Amino acid sequence: MQQISRKEHIDWAKGRAEEYLVLSRVQESWDSFSSDLQKHPDTANHPALEIGLMSLMLGELSTVQEMREFIQGFN
Repeated sequence: MQQISRKEHIDWAKGRAEEYLVLSRVQESWDSFSSDLQKHPDTANHPALEIGLMSLMLGELSTVQEMREFIQGFN
């Protein structure tokens, strides 16, 4: 089975996270995004995952817009 590219995987993860943001479910959006990224070898240990988790815990990603900007800025 051929693995999808890193970019395709990130785009897929962003799309799934956005589904939660449309419903104003910020925590679920993060949970989905971080879980999905850990499923691909090229994104599993990306440092932004740790930064995002710390930012979330500090309340810096508490709104839909803050989370959307963080996730969309991920590459």
